[in-house]
Amino acid sequence: MGSGGFCTNISTTINGTKKQLRFRKPGNTSMLKSDVRHVSRGGSLRGVWVPGRTVDFDQYTRPGANHVRVTHPEDAIVRPRNIRILPSERLSYGDFINEINPYCQDSIADLFPRVQYQSNGKPYVPANTRCAHSVGYITPESIEMYQSNGKWYVCVTAGNDSFDAILKDESLVASLSSSGNISVSDMSSPVLRLALAEAFQPHEDVSSRCYVMVTHVIDTVNQEY
Repeated sequence: MGSGGFCTNISTTINGTKKQLRFRKPGNTSMLKSDVRHVSRGGSLRGVWVPGRTVDFDQYTRPGANHVRVTHPEDAIVRPRNIRILPSERLSYGDFINEINPYCQDSIADLFPRVQYQSNGKPYVPANTRCAHSVGYITPESIEMYQSNGKWYVCVTAGNDSFDAILKDESLVASLSSSGNISVSDMSSPVLRLALAEAFQPHEDVSSRCYVMVTHVIDTVNQEY
């Protein structure tokens, strides 16, 4: 997020139930990359904060009444610098799929029931929509990734749904961009992580619509995530 912002969800188990938490700072503001301790001395957070890694964090609280984002029910307030990436290996492909299974839906409409579409096919959730999730996974029939105006997008086909969303999977974007002049990349039966962009900052009088982003693409054919 910009030059130093940091937005992420983690999966954890609370009282026997799988939950996703979106780490935020007091006041329900965005975290900074410097708020996370990591084991890669001299390396970047991007290189170690990847899907399937294990993290340790202190107790958390929910946002106060004046700071609640109804579009983002996973918001959890944590104390900066008390989040640590553990020096363990990433989960195996199978264990990772089992971990995210509780957050999987059949379609974007199941994940975001109030989803609407712009004329260009870009999906969004209207401002101030009370959502049950701000992030989750779907399994479309196929996708096409293409580049436009220097950015990568994903054209998704899933049952009766078809939409285009910006690709924010940083490792995949880097791989696509280094492949030369490839303009379209096809993938069958992937699993997509969809997330809502932030609707508003606390204390703003007017919120905005939340656009849907593709933040992780899982290759089920090659079992790579």
